[in-house]
Amino acid sequence: MYLSKSYWAIIILQLYMVLFLLLHDWVKIGPFTDPTGFGDENTLGEALFQTVVNTLPILIGFILTLVYAGKRFPLAAKMYICILYPIYLFGEFQAWWLPYFFGKALGRDFDALVARYDVMFGNTHTFLPPMNGIVVNTAHVFLHLSTLFVFLLFLYMFKSFSNRKINDETNN
Repeated sequence: MYLSKSYWAIIILQLYMVLFLLLHDWVKIGPFTDPTGFGDENTLGEALFQTVVNTLPILIGFILTLVYAGKRFPLAAKMYICILYPIYLFGEFQAWWLPYFFGKALGRDFDALVARYDVMFGNTHTFLPPMNGIVVNTAHVFLHLSTLFVFLLFLYMFKSFSNRKINDETNN
């Protein structure tokens, strides 16, 4: 079975996302994660809940990607993918980039958010300068870029398959 480079990129990025979401709050990965800081701000129950809620939808998307590798995605799978990634992109924007760029936190006390992020992520690697008391750590920047690229690659792939089907039908 032949898989395009784009499809392999989707698989690799989704695998990264699943592993990151599953492990980053629990396992010390060099300077990129701080499980101690995360544990200081969350109970075990909260941490488990957050890990499951954040990881499971992406894991389902990853499984769909593997199941339909080299095949046409059914409409339900396409819809799942096309709804999942924009929801995650919005969540990443409101959790990280809105506070970072604009100093706002939707439905939360901004100062409390800054203090919470400082405890959970203040000891992790960053390359962006602090803004509004927030700095998006390197691991989250790569997670957010992965989310964006996976979504864009899926859109490209779904559009390509649609065009191919239309072209095949008009050539017959």
